[in-house]
Amino acid sequence: MSQLINILLEDEGGKIIEKSEANFADIMNEAWELKNFKKNYPWLSSIDQYGNTVFNIHQTSYLTDELNKIEKYIEKNQKSMKQLDSLGK
Repeated sequence: MSQLINILLEDEGGKIIEKSEANFADIMNEAWELKNFKKNYPWLSSIDQYGNTVFNIHQTSYLTDELNKIEKYIEKNQKSMKQLDSLGK
């Protein structure tokens, strides 16, 4: 079970543009318990809970789609989901 997963929006040079206030681990700990999680959410399931995972600009739309689909199942962490929604806007 992960303790902390940060979400950062970086430019091409690695400079942090924005950082989410949400602890994404709260969401992922719940998500990993979902039935068929790896099959149904391949992008989210590829997040390394113990290291860094980087998604490029072309992959973020797939990740966002999965976050939108999973939102209804992540009941305990609605505040964290709302904080993620505001990232990059």
